[in-house]
Amino acid sequence: MQRIEKYGIVLRVVKEEDAEFILKLRTDVKLSRFISHTVPDLEAQIKWIKKYKKREESGQEYYFIAEDKKGEKYGTIRIYNFDDNSFEIGSWLFLPKSPLGMAIKAQFIGFELGFERLKAEFCRLEVRKKNTAVLRYFQNFEKVMVREDELNYYFLLSKGNFFKRRGEIPFFNTKTKKPEVNLFIHPTAEVQSVNIGEGTSIWQYCVVLKDAVIGKNCNLNFNVFVENDVIIGDNVTVKSGVQLWDGLRIENNVFISPNVAFTNDISPRSKLYPLQFLRTTVKEGASIGANSTIIGGVTIGKFAMIGAGSVITKNVPDYNLWYGHPASFKAYICECGKKLDSRLICSSCGKTYIMFNGTIEVAYRKLYK
Repeated sequence: MQRIEKYGIVLRVVKEEDAEFILKLRTDVKLSRFISHTVPDLEAQIKWIKKYKKREESGQEYYFIAEDKKGEKYGTIRIYNFDDNSFEIGSWLFLPKSPLGMAIKAQFIGFELGFERLKAEFCRLEVRKKNTAVLRYFQNFEKVMVREDELNYYFLLSKGNFFKRRGEIPFFNTKTKKPEVNLFIHPTAEVQSVNIGEGTSIWQYCVVLKDAVIGKNCNLNFNVFVENDVIIGDNVTVKSGVQLWDGLRIENNVFISPNVAFTNDISPRSKLYPLQFLRTTVKEGASIGANSTIIGGVTIGKFAMIGAGSVITKNVPDYNLWYGHPASFKAYICECGKKLDSRLICSSCGKTYIMFNGTIEVAYRKLYK
């Protein structure tokens, strides 16, 4: 157990020469907020490692440095306090510059060591009450809180529930990587849904809940959240920092710019939920500019375009350009994204439109040479 290479990272047991790196982690003001106090004394740290190495030799504890394949150090993870059927996992500290997903991979390797190699049935977890980020992370593990004190919560995670959780994360679950589907899911994304079309890419720190439906050839950029009652069509692009809430329907070929805000409740109160969330629809080919706010219950028409920073409070018809605060009609717009002239002709691509019952539609398509 001296060195483990798995999931694209390396865990190797601590050596005396790692004392300075460990001390740097444990005395960093931000990283050490939720761990026991460490005296900033290098000699004391070296003495602690020497004592640890004796416990390691007797199989009582394993303390690892997490590295990339080039040997650069990024963090630590430790499994210790073994008994007949359980172990504890801790010292989970990683530099902010660590490669995406490395901390999670290291922790999962630690769990696997305890449950598979040590044959334990339970893992004990101690989390500071103020460490909200780690508490949120563990929300998706079916653990049991066994006690609490002034500083900490104490949890028990069973072997079966760990492997159940591991199976829900596509990166760790080969069963969800269907060979017939060309699908990219970044290791840091949490994707519970299996209703995702071929060719779709889901990038760093996205969350997709289990009932969401996503079509083919979509691209969900960094930090996108997709709730359960959301249906996304094919060839949709959702840029960074967008949350797609229950009741949202997005048709094919839609473009959603960064930090667009959708809503689904016009009179929200904390812990009070409507019987049904408002249905918002973004129709085929529409584009929504960055930092726009879409009030719940509206429909954005086919190939409509919403300018950046707009607030949409009512339905936007097909082929309309709207912007403002609140947004209003500014021009008619072509499928190619250019404004139409007074004759409803696009000078860029040659499409001609006609007005019919107050709305416009394509009359014919002729490309200028």
